[in-house]
Amino acid sequence: MSNDTLYRTPVFSARIRVSSAVSTQLCSEFGPGSFTAKDRKDLLIHCDRHCDDYEQEVAHLQSQLLYIRQQQKRLKNHEATLRSQNSPVRKIPNAILEIIFNLACERNLLQEYPWRNATQSPPTTISSPMASLPALSIASTCSRWRKVAMSTPSLWSRLRLEVISGIHLSHHDPFIHAVMLHLRRAQKCPLDIDLYVAGKIRSTCATILILTSVASDWKAFKYDGDLGFWVLFSTRLESPSSRTGRELLQFR
Repeated sequence: MSNDTLYRTPVFSARIRVSSAVSTQLCSEFGPGSFTAKDRKDLLIHCDRHCDDYEQEVAHLQSQLLYIRQQQKRLKNHEATLRSQNSPVRKIPNAILEIIFNLACERNLLQEYPWRNATQSPPTTISSPMASLPALSIASTCSRWRKVAMSTPSLWSRLRLEVISGIHLSHHDPFIHAVMLHLRRAQKCPLDIDLYVAGKIRSTCATILILTSVASDWKAFKYDGDLGFWVLFSTRLESPSSRTGRELLQFR
C-alpha cells in the first residue's frame, strides 16, 4: 500500500478587511469629506464579488471534507481487511469448511413472502425472507466462502418450501426465483424436499410445476397439506414406480 500524503490547501484570506472603524465612518461622516454615492456603490460591488468568492471557497472546503471522509472510510475498510487476515478461520482448509457448511445447512427454508393467507398462519415464523436461508447466507459472507458454497451442491439441495394454494406466482416472482436458484445450484445432487401448502389445491401452481420438472433428482419428498395434491402430482410424474415414485413420497 502506498503512503498517501494529505495535502492541505492554503488558508483562505479575505480580500476586503471589514473593520469597525470603517463602519463607524460610513455611519457618522457627512458633508464633502464623507463617502460619496459612487464610493459606496464601488464598495457594494466589491462586497458582492467577494461574497461569491466566499461561496466558492465554502463549496471547495465541503468537497475537500467529503473527499477526506471517503478516504477515511476506505482506510478503515482496509484496516478491517488486514485484521481479518489474522482470523483463525482462514487457516481451515476448504475441505473442512465444506463439512462445516453442510452441518450448518440442515435445511433452506423458502416461504412465500409476504404470507397472503388471512385464514391460515404460516407454519414457520421468520423475521425476513433471508432469515432461514443458510446456503445464501454463507455464500454472501466473503469471496472464499462463496467459492466453497458454489462448489458444494449439497448445501442447496435440502429445501423446505412453504406456499399458499390459489396464489399463482409468475416465474419472475422473488420466491419462484429463489426456488429455481437453489435447484440450479444444487446441480445434479439428490434433492431432499419438504413441501407445505396452505389451503385447498385446485390447480397446478408454479411451485409444483418446478418441483415435478426435477422429479428425477428427488432423493426424498415430504408433503404437508391438502391430499388433492397427489392427484396433481401423479399426473405429472413420469414414472410413479421409479425411485421418484411413491416410495420417496411421505405425506403428513
